[in-house]
Amino acid sequence: MESLSFIPLTVASVLSSFTGTNGTVEEAVISTHTSPEIAGLWELDLQATPDFADTKDSAAKAGQSKEMQDLLAAIKESSRASQAADDALAKAQSQAAAAGDVQARQDLLAKDSCRERYNFGADSALITTSGAEWTYGKYVYQHQEEGLPIIAITTTYDNNEPDCSGRQVDQKGEAIIAFVDYQPEQSKMRWCIDKDGDNCFMTFHQLRP
Repeated sequence: MESLSFIPLTVASVLSSFTGTNGTVEEAVISTHTSPEIAGLWELDLQATPDFADTKDSAAKAGQSKEMQDLLAAIKESSRASQAADDALAKAQSQAAAAGDVQARQDLLAKDSCRERYNFGADSALITTSGAEWTYGKYVYQHQEEGLPIIAITTTYDNNEPDCSGRQVDQKGEAIIAFVDYQPEQSKMRWCIDKDGDNCFMTFHQLRP
């Protein structure tokens, strides 16, 4: 994202934008407001399988990723004063460990008529729909000095209806952090657990008007 590449954001500042006061968040949005390169409507490819070929090792690989460990450690360090942030960290760790859960993805495949879509707004708002479930949250997308950009998402509302997999889970308060392999020439992006994009667990295709 060329327009944001000069902003000296850190992982700590990404998290603080979720845990600070409303005034602080609004000020940050106003001072850095641009339209991220991933803004728009994306659909999750339910047929794509994670890069982890061995499902027995997938969770271990997700948990052992040095980049993800460093990322989670930095978040934990920056959020010791916030119990809500600590809870979000635990859920982010759980998400990382479950990144290679191929069986869960197969559950989604069973409902091939279902669509899971993510609408990334230019105002940092994110709305997702999956089956009867829809959620609202905020996201931060930033480029790094090295490696892929990072996306951090926190969910602030969930209507708690069944998603494409048939599961009914209230995701309010959950957080996820991933490296983004954005491929504009293919209208595609993948979410990964490493900064080089070698281990990715979700694939999206952009829906054009």
